[in-house]
Amino acid sequence: MTGVIEGHVCLHAGRYEGPFVLAPGAIVWGPREAVITRREGGTVVEVGAGAALDGVTVDGEGGVFDRADAAVKLTGDGARVEGVTVVHAVFGVTAERVARVVIRGNRVEGGRQATIGLRGDPIRLWETQDSLVEGNDVDGGRDVVVWYSSGNTIRGNTIAGGRYGTHLMYSHHNEIAHNHYDGVVVGVFVMYSHDVTLTANRVIDAGGAAGMAVGLKDSGNVFVRGNAFVHDHTGVYVDHSPMQPDHTIAIEDNLFGRCDVALDFHATARRGTIAGNDFVDASGGAGVPVSVEGGGDAGELVWHGNYWSEYDGYDLDGDDHGDVPFALRSFEGDLVDRAPSLAFFRGTAALGAAETVTKLVPMYAPRTLLVDDAPRMEPRAWEVLDAD
Repeated sequence: MTGVIEGHVCLHAGRYEGPFVLAPGAIVWGPREAVITRREGGTVVEVGAGAALDGVTVDGEGGVFDRADAAVKLTGDGARVEGVTVVHAVFGVTAERVARVVIRGNRVEGGRQATIGLRGDPIRLWETQDSLVEGNDVDGGRDVVVWYSSGNTIRGNTIAGGRYGTHLMYSHHNEIAHNHYDGVVVGVFVMYSHDVTLTANRVIDAGGAAGMAVGLKDSGNVFVRGNAFVHDHTGVYVDHSPMQPDHTIAIEDNLFGRCDVALDFHATARRGTIAGNDFVDASGGAGVPVSVEGGGDAGELVWHGNYWSEYDGYDLDGDDHGDVPFALRSFEGDLVDRAPSLAFFRGTAALGAAETVTKLVPMYAPRTLLVDDAPRMEPRAWEVLDAD
């Protein structure tokens, strides 16, 4: 059975040769054992306006990378794909130039065999507006892409083993919430976008030289709140953000747990608030909580109520905030700025000893990166850190 499908069709267990095109309003559903495939390659199932594909398996074997062949392609407003398993596809589920689509509860196996840059995207939104990507389980593949797409919600997904867990570019007013990213290179990267919120996400083991939980580049009005970043090379990387003079950023109430660099600014940071975060044991004591590249500082930001593992102040009035401010100075950071190749030795005994000596024998005063006026004495209880 191939061609255009109209009305409501229930598939029994078995293999069905595509391609299928679901006409507007059509619904196709079935068990996981109902497998739709396409022998000669190409997009397997197209889902038109108001149509839905539920529960089945779509086998995209034979797809071609250069044609961006997808297992499932949403081509009409209000289209929906739910509970579908995608295997062997170059591109998994894609949506292009549509609005109000739903991609929910699917299992997308993007594959880990090919070099990561040559894999296809397991989920891809392109010029897609006011849509929902929720509760999907994504393994492997390249990037979950949200490009030129505004007003979308990416919520409750588990994404592992790819490059960018979620990559926004020229995409405004998006919400990224309650997602779990595990072993990706970059958890969430926000580029050339504004009015974006990242809430209650977890990014674990974003390692390697390029690894980061969150990256912000040339973006503004970005709010990063209540997230947990654990065992990542870089927790949050900020490059020329906020971009516009009337924009800001807020990084609040997050956990930075055992990251090599918890918060890294590409240059002197301005127009933002860093408050209520827990900077816990940066890479077991070998990393740094905050780094500012290029010899700048982060003194123009508002720093308030963060917990710092290395704070050695006191709390005589018992309000859980230190009675003296926390000032972060870094001799190691100054050395790395002067000779970037020394970054290779971060966490080694040599640089650690140099840092310690400058504190014990203050013959050289490193620059002050920031001052937190009311550091907290204790971190919050984070289950993700306890379970790690």
